[in-house]
Parts: sequence; structure tokens; C-alpha cells
Amino acid sequence: MIYVGIDVAKDKHDCFITNSDGEVLFQVFTIQNNRKGFDDLFSRIQSTSSDVSNIKVGLEATGHYSYNLLGYLIDKGLPTYVINPLHTNLYRKSLSLRKTKTDKVDARTIAMMLMSDVNLKSYSDTSYHNEELDCLLPSDTSSISLIIYVLRIQQLVFLPFFFLLMQTDNYNSARQ
Repeated sequence: MIYVGIDVAKDKHDCFITNSDGEVLFQVFTIQNNRKGFDDLFSRIQSTSSDVSNIKVGLEATGHYSYNLLGYLIDKGLPTYVINPLHTNLYRKSLSLRKTKTDKVDARTIAMMLMSDVNLKSYSDTSYHNEELDCLLPSDTSSISLIIYVLRIQQLVFLPFFFLLMQTDNYNSARQ
């Protein structure tokens, strides 16, 4: 099995590639956050294994900075895991008493987390959309609470416009 750890940042990503025996296939290297950098990463991954089912890629969830890379990896068919940075931090601290926090160390840590298989779920487009929808819904999803929720949204949207309309001259002249 091949494990790829990626520490995501705004302009660049630090990557580390190892195998299940712990042999380092590529020391930490940096790619740019653009198509050329993504292609460079993918060519290095392909050089280690042609079977994508034999590869696991992990990257930290750092908001919108990882979206392009994540989409690229999924389009290439690579099983990709998005990891909470807090979990990465705690896992790194559990491995060493030293206070080492660098992007290069994080890339290696993410690969080690994939190797240990610490209850990770592969990313999918549907999981992303479900997360987005869950944020919009109230915690209690009974039909009554959903109706109340929709009514509150309508009040937030329509009431300010109604009051603005009442203040216009056209509305006042139409009432007379």
C-alpha cells in the first residue's frame, strides 16, 4: 500500500510518500497550488504504483485552500481522506514529546495516520454535499420544526423588504 500525506497551505502544499513497510518513497517535497503542481504530485504517485486502489491520499481540511487539489485527486480516482487538523496535531503529539510543528512534519504525520488507519473515511462528493446540507438544517428534523424553520427564513428574507416598500412614496400614494 502507498500512503501520501499532504499538508495544505494557501500557495503551496508539502507532500510525503511512503509505503506500508515504512520505506520512504519520496522525502517531503513542495508543490504549488496549481495544475502544474498537481500534475507533478500525480506523476510521483503514479511512479510508485499504477493501481490506484493500492494508494491512500490524506490531506488536512484547511477550508477552501484544499478544494482544487481535492477535486483533482478525486477526478484521478485516488481514494482521498480529508483529516481534521486537530486530529493531526494530537496524533503528532502522541508520537513525540518534542514540540515540532512544521508543514513538512505534518505531511509525514498525515501519511503515518493513513498507515495506522485511525478510523478514517474516504472523501466523496456526496459526503461533501451532505455536510453542506446538514449545516442548513436545524438539529431537530421533525416536520413541524422544519416548517417553523422555513417560516423563520421567510421572515428574515421578506419582512425587511416589506418595511422598505412601505417607506417608499409609490406605496404611500397607492394607499391613498
